[in-house]
Amino acid sequence: MKFSLATRLLSSGLLRPGLLCACLLSGGQGLAQSPAPNPVRPAQSAPEATERVTRQGRSVVQQFYAVKIDSVWATFTPELRASLGSLAAFRAYREAGVREYGAETRVLSERLLEADGLRYYVRTAVFERHPGQAWSVIVGFDAKNRVAAFTILLAGELEEEEVRT
Repeated sequence: MKFSLATRLLSSGLLRPGLLCACLLSGGQGLAQSPAPNPVRPAQSAPEATERVTRQGRSVVQQFYAVKIDSVWATFTPELRASLGSLAAFRAYREAGVREYGAETRVLSERLLEADGLRYYVRTAVFERHPGQAWSVIVGFDAKNRVAAFTILLAGELEEEEVRT
């Protein structure tokens, strides 16, 4: 299994080295990429396209957080659905996340990146039951604006003073 996207996110400075601890969804399949990776670069396109990806990314993440799994699933490509198993398994995964982590309490950052023909919305946040950890939800959109990648990574342990502010 290749984790070239995770490697490229680390090299871009999005995720700090040594702090990437887990790829939680689909055993890392959502991160598997082509053997010859393209460099990750900040999205460089028209402001409308950037705004659209940000808006769509926020919408997918907010629906996921609200456990509106049918709506989220409807945005996924057939390939992503196949890699995740089933709608029931994806719903169970999200419900377990709600029980374990609780609600998002603070957004630390939102970023857009382009790699391997996808535009990625990356939202890094802190959750109520694990305030010392930051998690990044990564949503990749294809040229047809479908979700072709969906992954959640532990971004790293926060400094104590960051948690208090």
